[in-house]
Amino acid sequence: MSCERIQVELVGYHFGVIDDGLRLQIEEHLAGCPGCLRSFFDLKRDVETAESAPRPSPAVLDRLRASAARELGVGEPERWSWWERPLAFGFGGLMVLVAMIAVTVVAPGTPPRGLVGPPITSSPGAR
Repeated sequence: MSCERIQVELVGYHFGVIDDGLRLQIEEHLAGCPGCLRSFFDLKRDVETAESAPRPSPAVLDRLRASAARELGVGEPERWSWWERPLAFGFGGLMVLVAMIAVTVVAPGTPPRGLVGPPITSSPGAR
């Protein structure tokens, strides 16, 4: 398939409105042609970041993500329920508090190792 023919079909390929045979030909060509692949990415960026275009709703984005996950054979990401996130942060804070108490109990009043060094002595001729 020629680069000119690919350039004409890139918009249809981007929106998924071409038949499977043509889609496979385009994908094979894009895999071997850096110029056409760059054109496709430029088109994709222009379409997806157009400021004058209306933004898709969250429901549409969720359906798109779910569709892409099904297509790729990846499960949908797990969502935390309303109580798991505060519970995780609370547990993390508790662990920090336990670590601070453990350090205080194990080594009370001892400065950190980096602060302990050889004693500073003055030489008789130095001022």
